[in-house]
Amino acid sequence: YFIIPRGTDVTQLPFPFRSWSARPRGPRDLFGFVIAVRMRKALRSANDVWPSGPFSPWLLAAKRLGMSFDTFLPQAIDTKLFSPVYRTPAIDPTSNRVTIFHPNRILFSRRRCLVESGGSMMNDLLFEGFARAVGRGVDAWLVLVERESSWEQEEARRILAELGVGNRVSWLEPDDRAGFTWAEMPKQYNASDIVVSGFAGW
Repeated sequence: YFIIPRGTDVTQLPFPFRSWSARPRGPRDLFGFVIAVRMRKALRSANDVWPSGPFSPWLLAAKRLGMSFDTFLPQAIDTKLFSPVYRTPAIDPTSNRVTIFHPNRILFSRRRCLVESGGSMMNDLLFEGFARAVGRGVDAWLVLVERESSWEQEEARRILAELGVGNRVSWLEPDDRAGFTWAEMPKQYNASDIVVSGFAGW
């Protein structure tokens, strides 16, 4: 069998001690060690593991597991689905405003575990860059997503306000607290000029 992993499958789940600070307290702590044993066995027993690229969090985790990732399966993109066919500017359709969509969870703590595992999205780098661009005259609008896995949303609001760009940010509220579904995401992507991912080494 082959494994096509998500990030935490390799970077956090096999390491219950290292990932302690990367997960909320609760029932998952009780099962952390059981999950780690099973995940390590699954990864090491697989015919191959196909991450989407030679990204630093995966390579570091593989080294710690005594493995190496040599085959990568890039993520496919449906360019017909993800195209600006029904793009609508955030505020004024007649303006030259640039709409920037940042779909990642809001988590920018520099705790070592989060940085090494790619869990810290380092969104504050985007906030600072966005504020600089606006300060230099770029008519830009930032779109963020509210969800339960965004542990530092309120801190993000404070930072954006301090940077003087809080009034240029929209927070989308999905019906599901976990975030938008895969079927809902194309509309959000297509309604933006630029999509910015996290700065976590992926």
